[in-house]
Amino acid sequence: MIKALAFLLGLSSLYLVQSVAHLGYWLLLGGILVFTGIALRKLSKVAVLMSLLGLGISWASISIYFWSLSNNSLVAQVQKTELTGYVCGIPSSFGNNQRFDFCLTNINEQSVGLFSSNKVRLNWYSYSGKPLPVVNAGEAWMFNVKLKPIHGKANPGSIDSEKWMVSNDYVGSGSIKNGKEIALDDKFFQRHYHKARQSIFDALSSVSTGFDNPGFVQAILLGEKQNIAPEQLEAFQNTGTSHLLAISGLHVGIAALWSYWIVSGLWRLSNRLCLRVPAQTAGQYGAIIGAIGLLLVSGMGLPAQRACTMLVLFIMSKRMFRHYSLKRVLGFTIILLGLINPLAILSVSFWLSFFAILVISMVISRKFLVSSKISAWFSVNWHLFLMMLPITLLFFSYYSVGSLIANLLLIPLVSFAITPLAYLGSITLGLSVEFGQLLLSGVDMLVTLMFKLQTLIGAADWLVIQSAPSTLVVILIFLATGFWLVPKKLVHPMFAVSLTFLSLMVWLQKEEQDDFRMVVFDIGQGLAIYVETKEGNLLYDTGWGNADFQHASSIILPFFRGRNIKTLDKLIISHGDNDHSGGVSAILEHISVRAVVYGEPTEYARTKTEVTSESCHSHPHWVWGETHFNFIRFESVRSTTGNNSSCVLSITHKEDKILLTGDIEKRVEKELVERRIAHHDILIAPHHGSKTSSTQSFIEQIQPNDVIFSTGYANQWGFPRTEVVERYKQIGSRIWITHKDGALLVLEGDDRLKVNSWRDISPHFWSEVSN
Repeated sequence: MIKALAFLLGLSSLYLVQSVAHLGYWLLLGGILVFTGIALRKLSKVAVLMSLLGLGISWASISIYFWSLSNNSLVAQVQKTELTGYVCGIPSSFGNNQRFDFCLTNINEQSVGLFSSNKVRLNWYSYSGKPLPVVNAGEAWMFNVKLKPIHGKANPGSIDSEKWMVSNDYVGSGSIKNGKEIALDDKFFQRHYHKARQSIFDALSSVSTGFDNPGFVQAILLGEKQNIAPEQLEAFQNTGTSHLLAISGLHVGIAALWSYWIVSGLWRLSNRLCLRVPAQTAGQYGAIIGAIGLLLVSGMGLPAQRACTMLVLFIMSKRMFRHYSLKRVLGFTIILLGLINPLAILSVSFWLSFFAILVISMVISRKFLVSSKISAWFSVNWHLFLMMLPITLLFFSYYSVGSLIANLLLIPLVSFAITPLAYLGSITLGLSVEFGQLLLSGVDMLVTLMFKLQTLIGAADWLVIQSAPSTLVVILIFLATGFWLVPKKLVHPMFAVSLTFLSLMVWLQKEEQDDFRMVVFDIGQGLAIYVETKEGNLLYDTGWGNADFQHASSIILPFFRGRNIKTLDKLIISHGDNDHSGGVSAILEHISVRAVVYGEPTEYARTKTEVTSESCHSHPHWVWGETHFNFIRFESVRSTTGNNSSCVLSITHKEDKILLTGDIEKRVEKELVERRIAHHDILIAPHHGSKTSSTQSFIEQIQPNDVIFSTGYANQWGFPRTEVVERYKQIGSRIWITHKDGALLVLEGDDRLKVNSWRDISPHFWSEVSN
């Protein structure tokens, strides 16, 4: 196991490589470690670990090199192109729109290499509101698309979607303009596999009509969660039980266990069969078949692959009388899967499942499980709860203390009632639809009971930890919890107690708050700006959103959770356009807002009465500490709607001035020039850098040192317009563009405010493709 950890540590250099151009240095480091370890192997056992560490670093560097070659050859830049291939995942629908994975066979009639990564994620939007053609897994299509390299929004606190795409073997994404179904050579046997999964999904969907929880069976059998209601998904997250929906070690273990029981039980009914092959042996092979069957049906996700590989290695070692321990099997699995797919360790699910299995193996090795099965169950869950705390906080800045209670109650319910009944009901659908539907209705009733339990546990807000601890705190917590698993002969319990108290003291020590902080989120084609002082905070605009999805949920709210922000003193809605006000409902649902200020009477302003609301065109000046806030009033726009009704907010912090302009255009800019508005050091460019704004006279009047454009990657309007950017460059302004630089953090420097790019703060090799 120690050798596997050394190799895994070397592979983890994937997180440290900032540029493909640096691979030579990493390969050199890896080579030095490998050859030094080989030379010293007879002198020290540590030398072997050094060689494995170097091997991991070298393999990671080689993998990045071939990954970059593949991506640059297939999707090097944004392009309008023709794609031919097949749908290699069950499509999900949101409104009248569709999203699905598409495996390429040709790009612009040029064949894709057999061994090249060829998966892209496509969106098909119904701009007219009319239903789109039905797309099913396994079908062959030709699409005209706007194809993009791997690109995601880069923000503090939110999920790195670029890293997620790399770890899941995508080479790009795109939006479909039009398409048609075509015939494709049946040599692509993968098509038949995806068609089979689609058939199972459709059958389960048809018999689940009328259920209270129609999407749950598809989730635990196929890994498809698109039919689960958002509030139900949130319930899983709030109680720390999201793993019950992911096809991972738990589900593979359940499938294997029940397959073992069924096969060995039936085998014992025949004396002839038992004489040929012992029932226990038959049951073990049945467990392997059951696990592999679930792996295939569920879409062969990474967590299921790891769990299935471990199970096969563990059982086959028993068959060959090797009797490998769980930790040793875990080590073999790490090395095997690390060699096959090293980029998979960039996935959060890898680390969650790895630590979970590692903790279980450590608990078993300490012989906690000898007293009774009940105490063993409590012991495993208690140690899992402790050890998963630091790793979950590191990735999600969120942890539910109630997860211990939830898992103790719900894992047995899912393992011994819901999941086996769902598997049995799904299988019997092929024999009797009525009987299968009856079994699945029983699953539906049990799931309803589970959601009620989750609601009770999730209602206790005090059980939720929202924090983004520093790396030091995470390491201390991990060591503190880990030492509780170390044998007492090696580490005295008081050492673990002392380290635990030290971790808590460092964690609970209140971080000194900045006098001023501003974050311009990388929120796509839209705008969202957070401003914080010691005395108060505000959010200026909320990004794009509609009834189906709001960017605020995936970008702004995770940032708030990480900084433990639960209250906003002011929510400013510059004007009513959807790319500025679309996330209001998401913010109000999760954050306490003391006052709303708006630029035009939006639907919110007319219907929401529980929060104080006021027009920014009549809002008075206010001061928070050393920071002054002032809405610039325009008599000419009091009755105006649209872009020119935007709230224009001037912020003065000590000697620095910042101007937030919303979507104002030439008309308001002219009035600002005529009123001789003062110079501002930092300017949020009006209307995302459109040609209807940022006039020459306005730019010369403001004279910004830094200008920030909040724009979406490869947006259809070409924002920011080249001629507009050039105007700012001519006066010496530094240019910042969110879709290139990521979120922009305006922080206090030595004596003045300074703009910092999130991509510069947190650089990674996977960000180079699109930038």
